[in-house]
Amino acid sequence: MKINEVTSPLKHYIATVRVVINGTVSTARTGINADNQQQARLMLTRLYGTGNVLSIIEVFDESSRTY
Repeated sequence: MKINEVTSPLKHYIATVRVVINGTVSTARTGINADNQQQARLMLTRLYGTGNVLSIIEVFDESSRTY
């Protein structure tokens, strides 16, 4: 295990993706954990296909923030 795997936890992203089943097109929301938004998009593109990842937003855990 590398030290950056312990000190830099994965970020959580919520994505909206296009899903096509038997010619019927729908959108769905899904969650994914990745080091950064680019990696999250790459993994989702591999799962759902090119052009089917509509948006990705990072989910922030406000309970861990210090003020």
